[in-house]
Amino acid sequence: MDVRIELIDEADGKVIADSEVPLESLPERFAGNEATLTFGDAEYLVVRAEPATRDTIASLGSGRLTLRRLDAVQPKAILFSLPSIENALPPTVPVSPGAEVTVRIPDDAWRQVELVHVSAMEAVDAELSEVRRVIGASRLGPGFVECHLRHRLPDPLAGARVTLAALAAALGVEARPFGFRGDAGMVEGGFSFPYSDAVVYGVERDGAVTTLAVHGVLEDIVGGLHPIALEQRLVLVDWRKAEKLRAVDEGFAL
Repeated sequence: MDVRIELIDEADGKVIADSEVPLESLPERFAGNEATLTFGDAEYLVVRAEPATRDTIASLGSGRLTLRRLDAVQPKAILFSLPSIENALPPTVPVSPGAEVTVRIPDDAWRQVELVHVSAMEAVDAELSEVRRVIGASRLGPGFVECHLRHRLPDPLAGARVTLAALAAALGVEARPFGFRGDAGMVEGGFSFPYSDAVVYGVERDGAVTTLAVHGVLEDIVGGLHPIALEQRLVLVDWRKAEKLRAVDEGFAL
């Protein structure tokens, strides 16, 4: 199957090329993947893909890639904005008929602040050690020259029993689907609870919440999650700061 791909030069916004390419020549997902391509005698870095996944490009029949010419960039000028990202994103599906996806988060924000069952603390500590190493040794100006890929927590709520009904009751908001920015679909089994300047989001499987995370202003929302965290023995992990907070009677504490 061929799809139409438009290539845009980031430097001036001009079209470099507009052509049909084999779908299988594209990566499954551009976000979190430093994809490069060669065009003519120059090599380019894909800095933005619209849509961000091969499946969505296939469903639309076309896509748009914004490129940065690599030979015009000093290597150290390309920095990671975060010290770590989660290894895998959840699968996305087309938006269901009648559904409206009003919540979309950046894909690099996926599980950056999340709740993890206390039984997984050995894995959490191992990941935190790697994140702290990056923060301590790889910071350069506003970013990082290295980004740790977390992989030890595929099921962060194993050992807990959290339901959507309990979350809705605690937060006072109805669940709604969510998706990633730059992706026209929605997360399979995904839910979100918009709450002031933040959002609680995650994934539900067979009636149980398997991933529970927060994006936005933490103070606006962690108070509502505290009773669930305390009951279910959940720890709030902020991978951006390499911190973990335990739920105690008074709130969350280091």
